[in-house]
Amino acid sequence: MSLLKRKPIYGVGINDAEYMVRIVVDGNVVLCPFYRKWHSMITRCLSVNYQSKHPTYKGVGICNDWLVFSVFKQWMIKQDWQGRDLDKDILTQGNKIYSPEFCIFVPNEVNKLFTNRKLAGGDYPQGVHFSVAERKYKAQCCINGRQDYLGFFSTPELASEAYKKAKYKEIKRVALEQNDTRLRDALLAYIITE
Repeated sequence: MSLLKRKPIYGVGINDAEYMVRIVVDGNVVLCPFYRKWHSMITRCLSVNYQSKHPTYKGVGICNDWLVFSVFKQWMIKQDWQGRDLDKDILTQGNKIYSPEFCIFVPNEVNKLFTNRKLAGGDYPQGVHFSVAERKYKAQCCINGRQDYLGFFSTPELASEAYKKAKYKEIKRVALEQNDTRLRDALLAYIITE
C-alpha cells in the first residue's frame, strides 16, 4: 500500500515505512518486529478499548517524534531490544510519556516485577488481603516468578511492611543480574508506593 493511502494509526500514528510491515508467509501473518513494538505502544496510549481493560495506561502519552514509525524504529535499532519489553517508567518512576529520554527495553522478568496486581480483598495495600478464616491480614509477594506466602499479621500495615521487605529483596536480586547500569541503578533506587 502506498504511503499516501495509509490511514493514521488511532488518528495520529504515521506508518511511513518504505516496505510492507505486515506480510503473509505460508498462511501466517508476519509483522515487522519494529512495527509490532511501535503499534503496541500506540495502542496502549490511544486505544479506549485497551485502556478500559488496562486502566493504568489512562493518561499515558507519546512524544510527538515517536508518532512517526521511522523515528521510533531508528531509536529502537540502537537498543538491546530483542526478547525484551518496552518500558516507560522504570528509569524515571511515575513517568507517563513514551520518549527516548525515558524508555528502555527490559527483560520480561523486570517488567513483571512492577505489574501492579492487588490481591483480591478490598482496599488494602499491594500484597495484602484480609483472611476471613484466620481473621488476620495475609501478605504475599511474587518471588522468582511464583507467589510466596509471607505470613499473617494483626494489621494491614504490618502485612504491608512484610510485603515491601520481600519485594525490595526481590527487586535487588533482579537488579544485580542486569548488565545495563542505567537499569540496575533505577531498580536499586525504586520506591514502592501504595
